Amino acid sequence: MCRDRSGGLNETTNLLDRRTQTSIENPVWLDRVVDVLSDGPGIWYPLVKRGTYVQEGMKIGFVTDYFGKLILEARAPVSGVILHINAVPSLKKGDNIADIAAIAAHAP
Repeated sequence: MCRDRSGGLNETTNLLDRRTQTSIENPVWLDRVVDVLSDGPGIWYPLVKRGTYVQEGMKIGFVTDYFGKLILEARAPVSGVILHINAVPSLKKGDNIADIAAIAAHAP
């Protein structure tokens, strides 16, 4: 318990207690996270946003060279949910384009 300077109980304690009592009705369990990496330098154009559910093989964005020529169509290696999608257009070889979490078959 926390006491404020006036000697009373801190309201933060009550807020935390109330938050832990709520439950999620339909949780989504994530299995593993798969990185999508850039094959080389270029300019990244994402086609999905964070939180988007994707199917394996779905196009999530593309990379062009500095003159606009298409050099890579990035596709989802697994079905799952986009946890992170690169927001910076410039890429080097090996840069992270996206992180996709596979949906778990059952709760852990």
